[in-house]
Amino acid sequence: MGTLASLTQASGFRVSGLGDRLLVNVLWFDLFWLTCVVGQSAWFPASVALLALHLLLISEKLVELRIWAVLGLFGIAVDSGLSVAGVFKFDHDVVIPVWLICLWLGFVSTLGRSLRPLIARRWLAMMTGAFFGPLSYWGGEKLGAVEFGFPLSTTLVLLGFLWAILLPLLLLLHEFLSRPIKSTMRTGGSP
Repeated sequence: MGTLASLTQASGFRVSGLGDRLLVNVLWFDLFWLTCVVGQSAWFPASVALLALHLLLISEKLVELRIWAVLGLFGIAVDSGLSVAGVFKFDHDVVIPVWLICLWLGFVSTLGRSLRPLIARRWLAMMTGAFFGPLSYWGGEKLGAVEFGFPLSTTLVLLGFLWAILLPLLLLLHEFLSRPIKSTMRTGGSP
């Protein structure tokens, strides 16, 4: 057997679903954020490894891949637009660096886990987005991952308004996309 899955199954320890737990997701994302923002492109392999670990630890892998594809690309487009508009400036004049693309995939993984309590509380989601969205970018700016093209106060207010809309929207889209994927294969002639 020899695989991690078979070893954990034999010991009675379940790996699948562990990453769906709120505390595990919070701790994983904190480590992931630091890996992406502090390590940037140099630590990209570690960021990819943490994304792979996340996939190993969750129960609905195909649903997660769909969420990464749709919401991850949506977030990447938002940050690319902000970069093109001059709000963000990255090293080597790239529109969006690879570590930020990776960070978006990790962030959308929190929507149905550690940020799940916000789904039914839209006002709280708006306030959380308005405060913590800009705070995350400001942390990245302090760590040298991004430069702001506008004065700090202007950038933080702009990001606050954007994230007050963006976080509730992402949560709503996540709810839609997180429905289990139904198999289209039929067996034994049954409908």
